[in-house]
This record gives sequence, C-alpha cells and structure tokens, in this order.
Amino acid sequence: MTKYTTWTIRPFDLLNLQQANGHQGQERATSDPKPTGNPIPVRVWEDAGFWHVQAEVPGVAASAVTTEFFQDRLTIQYDRPVPAESKATYDNLNYGQFQRVIRITDEIQFDGITARVENGLLTVTLPKSEASQPRKIVVSE
Repeated sequence: MTKYTTWTIRPFDLLNLQQANGHQGQERATSDPKPTGNPIPVRVWEDAGFWHVQAEVPGVAASAVTTEFFQDRLTIQYDRPVPAESKATYDNLNYGQFQRVIRITDEIQFDGITARVENGLLTVTLPKSEASQPRKIVVSE
C-alpha cells in the first residue's frame, strides 16, 4: 500500500496564512496532520507565471527520481534501497520509498513542465496556463 502526504496549494489561503502569522514573503501550505511513510521535504512557491517545487533527493541519481503531473497533483517519488553490503558501525540514513503528492489548483501547461536534479535538490517548474494568470482590467470613465 502506498502511503503519501497531500499538500493543497491555494493562492488566497497562502496570502491569508501569511497575514495571520505575520510571515511576509514566505509561502506556506498545510499538510495532512499525520504524515505517513517517508515524506520528502519540499519547498513550494509561485511567481507571475510559474509554480516552483524544490524537493530534497539526497544521494539519489536523477534517473531514480520519478515525477508525474496528473490532473491537479504533482507526484514526486524515489526509492533509496538499503546497501547490500554495509560495514557501517552507525547508520542514521533513511532508506525505503519516499513520496510526496502536491496539489496545485491552478491550470498548468503540461508541455512546459521541467524537472532537474542538482546538488541533491529536485527542482520542478510548472508554467501556469494563460487562463490561470492574472489579467489587468481597464477601468473606464
């Protein structure tokens, strides 16, 4: 059975949380209160045309990381197996399956999604579709 934590990102909720908690410039989201399995630590933010997700993937090759965007959910997962021959006196590293599911409510342009791993960080960039981007409304007299 796959265990995962779902994050829901809603721009107005982020703004309300920032104002209520006095966090200016930090974007926050809520998660399932009881995370299960091995959740992947993530950082999520948006700018004018993109959602950005950074996830920790220490010691994992880019080819071992799976990312998928379906409907409104970005899924990041990887497996870090226990070394076959381990002569470690002490081992405090985490092994097993790691997964994070992040819900993004804006419409996304699927063909523009990019993902790259650099220095143990996976960065996924999701471009917002034209329909979900803010528009200026001209006020006439």
